[in-house]
Amino acid sequence: MKLRRVVTTLVAGVGSTLPLASQDAASPDAPPPAVSQALESLEAGDVEGAIALLQADTSGQPQVGALLGALYVETGNAEEAYRLLAPLAVSDTADPAVLYNAGRAALQLGQLDDARILLGRSAEISPASPASRELGLLLARSNDCRQGYVHLQPWALSNPGDLDAQFVAATCAVELERAPEAEHFLSGLPQDEEPVQLLWGKLLLLKGDPWGALAMLEPLAEGDPAAIDPTLRRLMAEAHLTVGQSSKAIELLEGNVGDDARLVLLLTDAHYQNGDLDRAIGAIEPLARELAATEPSQIALDPAMVADVMVDYGKLLVVAGRHEEAIPTLTLATRLRADSGQAWQSLGQALSAAGRTEDADRAMKRFQELAAARQTRSLDQAELDAADPTGREIKRGFFLARNGSADEALEIARSEAALAPGDFRPWLLESMALLVLDRPGEALASADRALEIAPDNADGYYQRGVVHMSLNNPGLAESDLRQAIEIAPDHTAAMNDLAILLLSKGSRDEARSLLERVLELRPTDEVATENLELLDGG
Repeated sequence: MKLRRVVTTLVAGVGSTLPLASQDAASPDAPPPAVSQALESLEAGDVEGAIALLQADTSGQPQVGALLGALYVETGNAEEAYRLLAPLAVSDTADPAVLYNAGRAALQLGQLDDARILLGRSAEISPASPASRELGLLLARSNDCRQGYVHLQPWALSNPGDLDAQFVAATCAVELERAPEAEHFLSGLPQDEEPVQLLWGKLLLLKGDPWGALAMLEPLAEGDPAAIDPTLRRLMAEAHLTVGQSSKAIELLEGNVGDDARLVLLLTDAHYQNGDLDRAIGAIEPLARELAATEPSQIALDPAMVADVMVDYGKLLVVAGRHEEAIPTLTLATRLRADSGQAWQSLGQALSAAGRTEDADRAMKRFQELAAARQTRSLDQAELDAADPTGREIKRGFFLARNGSADEALEIARSEAALAPGDFRPWLLESMALLVLDRPGEALASADRALEIAPDNADGYYQRGVVHMSLNNPGLAESDLRQAIEIAPDHTAAMNDLAILLLSKGSRDEARSLLERVLELRPTDEVATENLELLDGG
């Protein structure tokens, strides 16, 4: 009975057009006799008999191949499964179950690119199907946690008994710093399993509870210190550093970092925190020099990790007074991480100490721009961001869209829309990013979707009003902007844009009143100040 349930899911549960055996045999969609007989054998628990019936069929009908391929996948005969299913999956109208099983066969054969494509096509047709699960697991295990989580999270939420999916979803949620979701998934897993306890430790660190992390992790480190799992060693060292116990972090790490760049960085920080600059430099210098001497295409590390190494090494060289050595290191760091304030600040200090005043000024100016754009968050804001990962990602997306990375902002918007389907904010970000990318028609549809979800939200009306302005629909734009102000009387952005619309049709008095109101609320608003000056000058 269990196998019949599984096979029914594989063949018909993701939208397959394969009819059930009970359908009228006279129907044009009725299953071939071999399929009906095979399903009856499966109902009786005779898998081998079902396969034999299908193998004996010489009709060549696709439904026979689809079911036989599904059974081959289920019984581990991936080569025969793929031989049967791959031709059926070529068509643009291929059944999602066929695509799913062909993807599973490709997975078993190690053909990961084919598996990704086939599972993706199946999941696109039927997002709630097991294809989304398999695709999510494949992407997550291929180091693409963000896209893996987009596919896996809805499945894991709907299938709490699927412990593999729950664990990988929890792992991705921790990796993506989505603490509330990670806690939900972890809570449903066996709590006495070491991998689960490791994830709890990492989550507690993410939530700002290093003492709780240590209480969870230290019992796992009992025994031979040299045999401690590298992940456990790293998490414990991070926790010790966070609470200021640099000596304990050094004890864990010294002689045990190997070629793990994350452990090298932790040991470097531990020595620096412990007041030993020379040992801090000694810990990181070999890796930094090796990376600097290697062609970028030959470096296995993630570029962000390479940048972190160069930033830390360069910063230490500046502190040690080795300014000439620091300059090329930090220059490389700023190329790898153009948004790193620490890299630009340290580079400016090194250039200044080396007498290169103009270059130093440019570097410090860039540092100041980054500092202004990313104002230091308060502890309260950090806590809010941790509790609202979607809100945090949406803010990051708006920052990216306003600073020349609208494509990346669009990716964030679409990921968050999939992860939080009832939240209007991803659609606002998508609309704004599409507008920046000069795709106003799509931006309008996204703004409409935001208002469908949250019909009383002022930002939704404001965003749609801005899109209508770009589409040269002044009447619709004015209506939306007025609605935004009615809902939120202090919506200064809507007031500014409505004032521009009113000026374009000669309503100067109302435009002036709006701009003056903006400056009452925000005396430093440059847009309102400039427009009011133009109005007065005109």
